Amino acid sequence: MNNSNDKWFRYLRENVRIDEGVRDIGLTEMIADFIESALYDAPESAKTWMGHMWKRTHLHQYMPRIQMQRLRFETMEPLLSALDYWTGGTKSDELRSAKVTTNTDSPTDVNQALQGLGLDEPTPDVQFESILKEGIQWNREKADRTKQVLKNINRTIKDDALGKWPRAFKRAVKNLSKLGLKSDVVEFVQEVLQNTEDRAWKAFETRFRDTFTFLNMHPDNIRVINEFTLMVGADEKAEEELSEMEDPDQIVHTFDDGSYWYDLDKGSCDIEGERMGHCGAGQSGGTLFSLRKPEGKRGKSKSFVTLEMGDGEQGETLFQIKGRGNSAPPEATWDHIVWFIDNMSIQAVEEQGEYSDNPEDFLEMNDYLETYTNVNFAGNRQTRVDELENELQNLGYEMDGLDHSEVYFEISDYEGDGGGIYVDATVEAIMQINLGWPMFFQTKGGYIAMDKEGNPLTGLQMIPTNWSEQSSFESDVGLDTVLDELPGEPGDIELEFKMLQGVVPDDYDGEEEYPETAHLIVTMRSSSTIEDEERTGGYSATSECASFFQTVLDEFDEEDKYKQYVRSIQAELQAEEYMQQNAYVKDMGKLEKINDLKHWSVHVDSSEAKLTFIDEKNDGNVGNTLPTGLAMPTEVMIYLTAAERADANSVVRMMFPNYRTSARMVTGPSLDSQVATRLNDAYGSAQRAKMVASGQEEFEFGPQYQAKPAMELAKDIQLVIYPKVRYDVREPERVPTLSFDFFFQIRVDFDDDVEEIDRVLAMAKHINDNPTIVREAVRDIIAVPMSELNDGVQARKYLMLNPNTAVTYYNEMDSKFGASAAAGNDDDERRMLIAMWIRDNYAQMDEIEKFVAYYKYIEPMLGRAGAVFRIFGANAAINPETGEPRSWYDLVQNERQRRGVGMASSEAPVNESIEDQIARIDALLNEKESPIDLRIYSMQIGCSVNKDVGGAEMEIETQIRGIPGVTTVKSLPDLKKPMTPQADYNVFEIKFEILGAKNRVDFRDEVVFPALRTVPGVNIVDWSPIHRTNVRGTIRTVRERKSLTEAGFGDGDWAGARSYNNSAPLPTPSLSLHAVAEDWAEGGVMPYDMPMDAGNMQYSVMIPTEELWKYAASIYRGDKVTFDGAYRSFIENGATLPVYVAVGKNGRVKITGNEDLVWFARKAGLEQLPVFISYQRQV
Repeated sequence: MNNSNDKWFRYLRENVRIDEGVRDIGLTEMIADFIESALYDAPESAKTWMGHMWKRTHLHQYMPRIQMQRLRFETMEPLLSALDYWTGGTKSDELRSAKVTTNTDSPTDVNQALQGLGLDEPTPDVQFESILKEGIQWNREKADRTKQVLKNINRTIKDDALGKWPRAFKRAVKNLSKLGLKSDVVEFVQEVLQNTEDRAWKAFETRFRDTFTFLNMHPDNIRVINEFTLMVGADEKAEEELSEMEDPDQIVHTFDDGSYWYDLDKGSCDIEGERMGHCGAGQSGGTLFSLRKPEGKRGKSKSFVTLEMGDGEQGETLFQIKGRGNSAPPEATWDHIVWFIDNMSIQAVEEQGEYSDNPEDFLEMNDYLETYTNVNFAGNRQTRVDELENELQNLGYEMDGLDHSEVYFEISDYEGDGGGIYVDATVEAIMQINLGWPMFFQTKGGYIAMDKEGNPLTGLQMIPTNWSEQSSFESDVGLDTVLDELPGEPGDIELEFKMLQGVVPDDYDGEEEYPETAHLIVTMRSSSTIEDEERTGGYSATSECASFFQTVLDEFDEEDKYKQYVRSIQAELQAEEYMQQNAYVKDMGKLEKINDLKHWSVHVDSSEAKLTFIDEKNDGNVGNTLPTGLAMPTEVMIYLTAAERADANSVVRMMFPNYRTSARMVTGPSLDSQVATRLNDAYGSAQRAKMVASGQEEFEFGPQYQAKPAMELAKDIQLVIYPKVRYDVREPERVPTLSFDFFFQIRVDFDDDVEEIDRVLAMAKHINDNPTIVREAVRDIIAVPMSELNDGVQARKYLMLNPNTAVTYYNEMDSKFGASAAAGNDDDERRMLIAMWIRDNYAQMDEIEKFVAYYKYIEPMLGRAGAVFRIFGANAAINPETGEPRSWYDLVQNERQRRGVGMASSEAPVNESIEDQIARIDALLNEKESPIDLRIYSMQIGCSVNKDVGGAEMEIETQIRGIPGVTTVKSLPDLKKPMTPQADYNVFEIKFEILGAKNRVDFRDEVVFPALRTVPGVNIVDWSPIHRTNVRGTIRTVRERKSLTEAGFGDGDWAGARSYNNSAPLPTPSLSLHAVAEDWAEGGVMPYDMPMDAGNMQYSVMIPTEELWKYAASIYRGDKVTFDGAYRSFIENGATLPVYVAVGKNGRVKITGNEDLVWFARKAGLEQLPVFISYQRQV
C-alpha cells in the first residue's frame, strides 16, 4: 500500500465522514443547534464527531447518580401528575390510595419518590379531572398501557444512550395520543421530554467542557481525539493537551529559528519531564526553564533543553542544563544557552553531568559555554586542579606515619586530548639490611666484606655494583620480588653501603657502645600515572592516590611486613654466601626433617618455620583441627542457654572471658602461656625421670635446658581452641551441643639463636614420642572453666529445686511490688498474682516446670542476672481468677521440646524389669490377632564411653534398658575401639517397640536419645538407620473395622451421614500417613492394603482431618460459589467418596483426589475422614 492510500484509509477510519454534517446524523434540531453553538470555532468534522459522541453516550457515564435520579424524578413527576391515568371512568373505590413522597434529599428518598409516583406499587390519590378527549372512555386496559408508556420513558432515561432518546420520546407521545389524551396534555408531555433532553445536554457540555474548549482552539485538534469511542477518554486527552498549552506571557525570548525560552514558573513539571525523558524536577530549589520550538500543523511545541535556575552562593546560578534523558543538550542549542547565561544575570554554572550515562559529554559543552561567557563553571579544569591540589595536600598530612618509605604525588602538566587531569604517584621504599660485616671495602666491581683488621672475610662473595651483575644480584636475593609488591610500575633499585649500629639485643651488657656493622641500604622506586575522573562522574584521583598510599603501607611499610622482607633478604644473602649464616639458616635442614616425625607437619621458609601438631585423627592434613574429646554437659547447656539472648556462643564467652573469643575460635597470649607451662612441666618431668633412671644429674640435652621459664617457650607457641556448636537440623529449637577442637603450633623465628632452636627441636621430638601430652594439656585448660560453669549450674539447680525458693521469691516480690499492687497498680497486681500462683503450685511442679517458673518468671520479675520481664508481653497474660499465666502450658512444652524429652511416656513402666519387658513383648508378638498396632525396630548407636566416669558395659546396658520402650540392648565388642586414653568407642544394638501412630524417628529423637544422654560418661557419636524387625501390627493383617459413624464421622445432626455397620471395631490408634510412607519406603510393607467395602464406598482407613490438612493445597482450587455449594452438599450428605492418597517408595505422600473433602471437614470441625491409600513407586 503506497503512502497516499495509507493516509486515505487512515482518514476513513476516523469516525467522521467527509460527506456528512452535524445535521445529517439524526440529531434533533435542538441538539444540533447546541453543538453548533458550543463548537463555534471548530470545523464541521469536529461538530459531526461530537454529534456521534452524544448519540453513543449514556447518562450514567457523565452524570452523578444522585443528579441522574433527580432528573428522572423531575421528568416523571409532572407526567404522572398531568396524565392521572388511574381516573377516567375507573371507580374510585376500586383504587388503592397512596400519597406521593417528593423528598429528594438523598438517593434513597429519590427512589422512594419514584415509587410514590406510581411506577411500582403505590397509587396517587384521585384528585384530577379527565384528561381524555371527549367521547373517549377510560378503562383498566388503557390505564395499564399508559402506565407502560411512562415506564418506558423512565427506562429510556435510565438505560439508553442519548441518541435513542428522540425516537423513544416520539414513540411515547404517539402512543399517548392514540390512547385518546387531549392535545394539550400531549403537548405538555412533549415539552417535559424536550426539557429533559435540554438538561441532559447542559450537563453533557459542562462535564466535557475541556473537549469543547480544545476543539475550538485549532481546526486540526479533532485529529487528536477522533479515535476515542468514549467521551470520558476524549475529555481526559483534551485536558492533557490543554495542560500543555503555553502562556505567551511566560515566553522569555524568541530566536530567529522560532525556538524560545519558556519560563515554567515552578520547580517541578511532569509535562516537561515526560517530554524530555527525565524527572522534570529541580534538585536545588530553583525554577525550570525550557527551550522549545513549535512543530507540526497544530503548532504544538517540543522541548529540547531544560534549565534549573536559582539563587546560589555566587548569585543567580544554573544548577542544571539537561537534554533528553539527562544527556548533554545538542550542540545546536549551545548558543541559545549562551544567550540565557548572558541575559539572565547568571553568575555561575554547576552542571557537571550528574544523572547522565555520559557525563564526559558535558565537559565539552561546558568548555564551549565557558569560552563564550564570563561566568564561573563548577568542575572546569582549573577549578578541579585547585581542588585536587588541596586534596592531595591533605592526603600528604596523613602520610607522615611512614617509617620505611616515602610517597610523592604531583599533578602532571599533561592534559591529553580532552583536557584531562593526571597525577604522578611515586614511592621510594628503603630497606636497611644488616650484613653483619665488621667493615667493608669498595672496589671498582663491588663491595667486599672485611674483618676489623681490614682483611677480607673468607667464604663470602662480593656484592657487585656494575649494572649487569647487580641485576642478577637483585634477582638472586629477592629484591625484585619486594619491588613487585609495590604499587605502580616497577622502577630502579639503588644500592648503598653504610656502617651503622644495628639493633642492640636486650641482653647486651657490654661496657662499650654496641659496634657498628656494614648495612646494605636498598632504595626501590615504583610509580603510577593516575587520571582524575571526578569531572566525568568517575573516580577521583585523590581516592586512587589514597589507595596507592595504603598499598605501600600495607604491603611494605607495616612493621611486621617490613621485618619479614628484611629477614627474607637476609636469608637469601646467607644462602648465596653474601652473609655469614645464622642459627636459623644453619638449622633449616634440621627443621625440615621434623616432617619425618609422625605427629608434625613443618613449613619452612626464609623467615620462619611453623611446626603444626597432627595425629592419626586428621590423617596428616595440616590445618585440620583436632578433637579434644570434651563436650559441655547437656545440663549445663540447658541452664546457661535459658536466658532470652543466651546461646552456645555466650557459653563460650563465659568459659573464656579474658581471651579473644568469637563464634569460631578462642586465642590469646594467656592461652599460649598455659599450654606452654603444662608442656614444660610434662617435658621436665620426663627428663627428670630419665635422669633418675640413668643416674644422671643433668638433662639429656645439657645444662642449658634446665629450668627454662614457660613464657620463653610460650612466645613461640600458638594454641587455638575451636568451639563446635551443633544444632539438630530436624529440631533446631533443641538445646545445641558444645564440644571443642584445637590447633597447636610451634614457631621458630629467623632471629632465634641456637639455644632456642635446639629447645624447640627437643620439645618437638618429645611431643612426637608422647603425643597425648598435647591433648591432655588442652583438655586441662578447657576443663577448668568447664568445671566452674558446671559447679555454678549445680548450685543454681539446687536453689531452683529447693521448695523454699518459691516462698522466698514471693516474699521478695511482696516487699517490692506488694504495696503498689494493693494500691491498685494493675501491672504490679499482675506480678503479684503470678508470684502467688507460683508459690502455691511450686511444690507440685516437676523439674522442668520449676525451671520455667524460675527462668521465665522469678529471675525476670526480680530483675536478676540482667533479665527483663515484659509486663505487656505474652508471658505476662494471666487468668485473673487464678493468676496462672496463660502461656504456662506452652512455655513448659517448649522447654520439654528444647531438652528433647517430649511428654512423659506411658508405653511401658519406667521401672519394668528385663524379664517383665521380654515377657510382655513375647505376649504381644504371640497374639494371633491383636487389636494393638505394635511395631518393633532395631538400630545401632555409637557412643563415646568415658571409663573414668561411666560404669562397666553391663551397667551401661542396664541403664539403657531402663529407657521406656527399649526391649533389648547388646554391646557389639567387634566394633569397640579406643578414642582417647580415657574414652572408648562402643556400639550398642538397641531394639525398641512403638505402639500406635508414633513415628520411629520421633521416638528415637524424643525418647531414646534424651534418655541416653543422661547416662553418666556416655556421649552419642553416631547412629545407624532404623530397621523394622517384626511383621505384625501395621502390615496386611490390619484392617479397618470401624464404621464411619463410630469413627466420629457423621456425629451430631448430620442427617445425610451414612452409617456402615458391617465391620468389626477398628484397631487403634491407626498409623500416621508419615509412618505408612516409611513402612512402604524402607521395608516394602503396605499397611491397609485391603480396602474396606462399606456400603457404596471403599476406603482403607480413617485418618484425622488435621493430618490430611498438612498435605492439602494452600489455596482452594475453586471459586467461592463452588465452595459454598459443595460445602452445603457435604453438610447434608457427608463424604460419599473417600479422600484418595498416594504413598510413594520415595517416602512422599500426596492427596490425589477429593481434596475438597479435607477443606469441608476442617471447616465443619469433623475429626476424621475415610481415606483410600494407593501404593506407588514414585510420588
